[in-house]
Amino acid sequence: MSSKLILKLLLSLSFALPVDAVAFEKKCDPKDEKKCSIYLPKDQAAPFTGVLLTPRLAATQAVRASSCKDELSLAVQKAQELASIRKAADAEIYNIDLTAKNKEIKLLEQAVQEALPSWHEKPIFIVPVTVVLTLAVIGASVAIASELRGTTVSQ
Repeated sequence: MSSKLILKLLLSLSFALPVDAVAFEKKCDPKDEKKCSIYLPKDQAAPFTGVLLTPRLAATQAVRASSCKDELSLAVQKAQELASIRKAADAEIYNIDLTAKNKEIKLLEQAVQEALPSWHEKPIFIVPVTVVLTLAVIGASVAIASELRGTTVSQ
């Protein structure tokens, strides 16, 4: 066989054989060795299981993944701001309710004071009643003492 024929035969056999994936550059994530990528030509079988992405879709996913931390921090910040606003609003509502209840208590106390008869607090009533009660007690005491002696008190 001539060298040209051998060369043609080798060249034709190289196209017929499946392409080894090791021939292509394999790139892995340094943080996670399970996350790797490798360039595969069209219609080439992948040497591993998983999802194959087009370069455009892979770039889109990479951008999304890098923006997830930013979105998460914004969501956490928003939740914290909403919680502080809700806490301040709840405190304000509590203070308003407390003030309203205190005013209601004062109004009810005032209504009770106005509803109670105040005649017993006036000196015009207290002096005559005291005099009458004192005379009644003295009269009863004299009557009891005279009965105990056996004499009656003239009226």
